[in-house]
Amino acid sequence: MLWLTPVRQTEHGWVLHEERIAYKESELAPVLTALREVHPRLLPLVKAAILPDEPEAEEEEALICGTAADFDLSVPGHIIFDGMRWRLSHCGESFFRMLLPKDEAVRLLSSVVQVQGDIVGQITDWVKQGMYAVVIKE
Repeated sequence: MLWLTPVRQTEHGWVLHEERIAYKESELAPVLTALREVHPRLLPLVKAAILPDEPEAEEEEALICGTAADFDLSVPGHIIFDGMRWRLSHCGESFFRMLLPKDEAVRLLSSVVQVQGDIVGQITDWVKQGMYAVVIKE
């Protein structure tokens, strides 16, 4: 399962917004291909398992990405990496740091030939609202 996910950075950490949309890989593959041709980081993909660490993870565990066993993208509501319920792993931090600036993403999205128009439209809406769009693979 792939989750098209709006993401926002706040003063408390990164937030995976509740508007996440689940797709089969075959449904999202043409969009990923088309957007990668425009820019390889326009709609980046990350494995869900590497994002969360348990907030109380030991120092040795902090060297390993994704120590939280119960991370589930299908739960309702925002998923907040604020160090309370979820702590973002160092791999997750690296992934989010490499996201394209939103103004560049808007510019690139406006040049995309309408492939799966609803999906590209949703991504564009999120970016115009000040969020990033990513794909998270379960």
